[in-house]
Amino acid sequence: MKIVQASDLLEMLAQRHADAVFVPECKVGEASSRRLDAWVLLKTWSPPTTIGYEIKVERSDFLRDNKWTEYLSVCDEFYFVCPRGLIAPEE
Repeated sequence: MKIVQASDLLEMLAQRHADAVFVPECKVGEASSRRLDAWVLLKTWSPPTTIGYEIKVERSDFLRDNKWTEYLSVCDEFYFVCPRGLIAPEE
């Protein structure tokens, strides 16, 4: 079984959003060290739609992540991206 790397998931997201504005490692806030793993601006007529992604390849990283709520203000949609089974849907 192949171990999934964060870079693999980031590349898949970039391909999925090839027709949009795709920003990897997008800084959030002024002079902030906070970074979304990926931020997307969909090219739509209306309404403008932004999507934020946080990539997790280890369960411990997901469990200790307490900064993701800070990203919600810059996203219309927000998703965790991870290997199947790493995060339960109810989490």
